Amino acid sequence: KKKTNTSSGYVLAKVPIRFSPPPRARFWGLVAVGSNIYNIGSRSNYEAYSSTVSVLDCRTHTWQEAPSLPVKLTSISASVLDEKIYVAGLCKDGDSVDKNSLQVLDTKTQTW
Repeated sequence: KKKTNTSSGYVLAKVPIRFSPPPRARFWGLVAVGSNIYNIGSRSNYEAYSSTVSVLDCRTHTWQEAPSLPVKLTSISASVLDEKIYVAGLCKDGDSVDKNSLQVLDTKTQTW
């Protein structure tokens, strides 16, 4: 039998994205769940801590606000398991001490 060479792939194309809410200056914990990309802890104006969560719907190319983190965090790391987003970071405990925090967002119910 004669072997035929075939190849396949994807082409990336620029797609305009409407920001509603306005874009944040910095992105922290970016994770994908289904066709959504969650931006966890985005901040602007060089704020050290943030509780902001926004979602990019890749089907409609629009941003939406998601439920805020229960506590403002910095040094954020995020991962996904079973449609739940696990967010680790540091939060303020009192005036000057940072403490570890782990928050979990259930993306089905949109609750922390």
